Amino acid sequence: MPRPPPYASTWAGAICRATVLSAISGSAAAGGHFAIDDAALLDAGQCQVDAWIEGEARADRSLVHVGPSCGLGPVEVGLGWDRLRTNSADAPTATNVQVKWAIGITETLSVGAAAAAYWQAASPRYLGTSLVIPVSWRISDSLQTHVNLGRDFLHGGPNPTRAGFAIEWQPIGGWVLIAERFRLFEGTFARAGLRWEPSKALSVELSLADRWGGRSSAWWAFGVAWAFEQRRRPANVGAPTAQQRDATPSLAMAVPAR
Repeated sequence: MPRPPPYASTWAGAICRATVLSAISGSAAAGGHFAIDDAALLDAGQCQVDAWIEGEARADRSLVHVGPSCGLGPVEVGLGWDRLRTNSADAPTATNVQVKWAIGITETLSVGAAAAAYWQAASPRYLGTSLVIPVSWRISDSLQTHVNLGRDFLHGGPNPTRAGFAIEWQPIGGWVLIAERFRLFEGTFARAGLRWEPSKALSVELSLADRWGGRSSAWWAFGVAWAFEQRRRPANVGAPTAQQRDATPSLAMAVPAR
């Protein structure tokens, strides 16, 4: 893969090195544009559609993503389509397939495994594969943290490590503040964002990310997620019965879609 052009931003240079894969690899998380995944799943038979747009003025780059995901038995399966535009030129449309599994270790700790494969509508078709191990710790009803460790296996290129952590805090009902730091394609980045949840089925996200240290290469993202009937739940919290929902609604505490 070619090295980033001189004076290009780290993130835009990474996109050049890994073709479209580096631009869409953040969507390996099960829904949402944030880079750090959580150890949570959709309920079996439930689905969610995510759509977002990203933009970076310094590198003349934009990315549009749309994709559904559904709970199928013990796993969550997703599809995604991404359209990247950089330096006033459109890159081939990329498609990714994702599979994720998670299990609860304790009442507050869960762990999972997620794999994603990427293709594009041009030669070479196959771009690469990503493997990530997410760990989630629910500190309280309003505070939780996630840690990721994984690797990207690029077709005809290097196999960089991806890692990072995120903190989610819900100060009031319907609003979640998110901060994350992550390493992706030989660069370290940080992101701060806000999620608004006007209903159990709908969430709206806005964030700003930049390189951690060095020359700024900030980019913004705006996304919307629509869940069919139910939201995602921690892997260690079972789906409640109708009697439990009527008696104690808190037993069905959901993890916001990401």
